[in-house]
Amino acid sequence: MGMRRVRARFVVIAAAAGIVLGSGALAAQGGSDAAQQIRSLMSRGEIPGLSIATIEAGAVAWHGAFGIKHAESGEPVTEQTVFEAASLSKPMFAYAVLRLVDRGEWSLDEPLWNTLEYDRLAHDERAKVITTRMVLSHMTGLPNWGGTPLELVRDPDTRWGYSGEGFGFLQRAIEAKTGIALNDLMRREVFEPLGLTQSSYVWTEAYDDESATGHGLIGAVVPKRTPREGHAAATLHTTALDYARFLAAALTGEGLTPTLYQEMLEPQSQKWNDDAPVAQLYWGLGWGLQQTARGTAIWHWGDNGVFRAYVIGYPAEDAGLVYFTNSENGLAIAEDLVAIFFRDTHYAIRDLDYARWDDPVRLAQIAMQRAFRDEGIEAGLRSYHAFAAQHPDTVVGRLVGSLVGYLTGTRQFDAAVAVLTAQGERDPHPLVWVSLGEVHAGMGDYERALESYRQAIAMDSTQGERLAPRMEWLRVGLRSAPVTLSLDEMRACEGAYGARHIALRDGGLVYWRDGSTSETRMIPLGRGLFALESTKTFRMRIEFDEAGRATKITGLYSDGRTDESPRSN
Repeated sequence: MGMRRVRARFVVIAAAAGIVLGSGALAAQGGSDAAQQIRSLMSRGEIPGLSIATIEAGAVAWHGAFGIKHAESGEPVTEQTVFEAASLSKPMFAYAVLRLVDRGEWSLDEPLWNTLEYDRLAHDERAKVITTRMVLSHMTGLPNWGGTPLELVRDPDTRWGYSGEGFGFLQRAIEAKTGIALNDLMRREVFEPLGLTQSSYVWTEAYDDESATGHGLIGAVVPKRTPREGHAAATLHTTALDYARFLAAALTGEGLTPTLYQEMLEPQSQKWNDDAPVAQLYWGLGWGLQQTARGTAIWHWGDNGVFRAYVIGYPAEDAGLVYFTNSENGLAIAEDLVAIFFRDTHYAIRDLDYARWDDPVRLAQIAMQRAFRDEGIEAGLRSYHAFAAQHPDTVVGRLVGSLVGYLTGTRQFDAAVAVLTAQGERDPHPLVWVSLGEVHAGMGDYERALESYRQAIAMDSTQGERLAPRMEWLRVGLRSAPVTLSLDEMRACEGAYGARHIALRDGGLVYWRDGSTSETRMIPLGRGLFALESTKTFRMRIEFDEAGRATKITGLYSDGRTDESPRSN
């Protein structure tokens, strides 16, 4: 089993605060000069924390920890600081799956349906052909994330399409066959064999003190999610040093047979954007593949919003790099940071298309957010109009969407309405009215939301079908009024529904999800139908069986989406 190379040499970067270890070649290459460059990039990119480690001959040679874990506490990042790995969860899970395949305990090409008849896909016969190989190479035809039922966006095995849902399906199938929960499987296949002592796909008590906290574009602290249920695609928490040890194993093929190791590194699919393949970018088994004059590199990125990360490795050189950050700005410095260690054409980073730290649109986003936050609506609008006058073709799409998202996320609803109204005056477009409808819905002003949607349809009749579920959701809200439930009726709703929970508190029901930082009071609108005190854009329906026992929660979203959570206790 094993090592493909006698000599191993790797680099790892993640979010942290100012430590240097060892004296190897890459440590010498990095050292104080690299540390200075990293600090400069962090400052320009407005990133609170970042960390770096290099590995030579299988051992950590250099590790630096920079910045802070939490903007309000000022506590420094150290080499023990834990970060959300986001989608860097996927390559590590893929590695565990390949170990099962190597031992003959799992198949790359047998349909997952033969093991698990996945209820979210039971309505679509096409799902019955999805295999592990398709999941690991993103050829399932599934969306990145979806509701229940889960709708395929294309036939499986026809074209690349990034999908976290595929990894969820594979996870459930493996758990069903092995009887082992995800985190226990990862402990057996990855954490313990590789000595990863601070890694977990579910929250641990130790993380209460060791975890970094995420920060928004202008540095606002975002409450930390604490997942109680693991997801193979997104919930890994780990340190730079732990991920370095995993990267070393992936680059050398440690723990895999030579045949499967080589298959992991071979293109299984080609990356696509919109309707065209992307040159130089492919996907192996769990890893993206970048082909340049320097050679083939494995790569992946992670984005959980306020935790962003990137990893790259060159198997032929026995070298690689990964970084985690606790900031929405984390990928703005990706290319410049990677270039400190690896001179190359980084097609993968460019294809991800995150705004660079010096991009004028990104800088405008920051300036506008600060103006609204610090000086109010009038100052914010002045900032918006000034930029629009200088860059009339730029103040569209992502910039306005990002600004409105920030304003609604910080509950500055009046400011969001003002921005969209100004945008509509500049560039009348039905999607501006759709966005206004969403903002009004978030404010709880369902009448104005309906009127905004009607305006969008009047401008473009094709919007009618898409907006129909949203409009019906609003009409149900307008027709509904709070009711009083008996104690027995409330007790019948109590329980755990997967990651969702309902409990009786002080004569009423409260709701929370795993990872939530607080509970919210439920407002009964009828037997089984509830609104939530904390949001105007979500309701839930609790389904009951013939005996009156609650069986599942159906989430009802204002944008027409639904999802289901079966009762689990």
